[in-house]
Amino acid sequence: IDRYSVGTFLSSGRYVTSPAAQIGDINLTSAPKFRIEDFELVARYDSTGRNGLFELKMIVANGRNFAETGTIYYDLMNSKGELIRYNYRDVTISGLSRDTLVFEGRIDKVEKWSGVNPVTYKLMMRTKKDGDFTEYVPFEFGFRTLNYENKTLEINGVHTSIKTLDYAHKGLSNKELVAKIAQAKKRGFNTFVLMSPQ
Repeated sequence: IDRYSVGTFLSSGRYVTSPAAQIGDINLTSAPKFRIEDFELVARYDSTGRNGLFELKMIVANGRNFAETGTIYYDLMNSKGELIRYNYRDVTISGLSRDTLVFEGRIDKVEKWSGVNPVTYKLMMRTKKDGDFTEYVPFEFGFRTLNYENKTLEINGVHTSIKTLDYAHKGLSNKELVAKIAQAKKRGFNTFVLMSPQ
């Protein structure tokens, strides 16, 4: 992509002064008329700090002029790829409309995400229509709490210091950027401050 867009200017203004906006990789997907249009996932701990609570909201849309019925599924896998929770719901959506499905659950002895040990769970959302699965939406996430009070940052209840490194985008590839982040981590930095090119 080498044309300016609204997203270009929302991205910290880093490309505004450059002659061409090199945004990077773009993925185009085709979605069925009856589909998961959007979702929101909240993953947090219960009051004991040992178990995970999650709330999954899925916006299901119907792009046809008439009502459609389908089944919306989700599968939740742990870091080892083992299925630990699943659910599904039949839903009928009026023509050219959308509805929100809400799923809630609890995971005992949840594995916590941290910068040192970034344990992730895998969520797979699926749409089934007329007996066939027509859509798969994968997502990875971690359980963690983030709290900032009295100029103190806590992640999972542990005090965390932010050590920043100024960074100016210079057209690095994703591979080069990953290597740069790894080098910064080895030097003790945990946050990039994105600078506009001069």
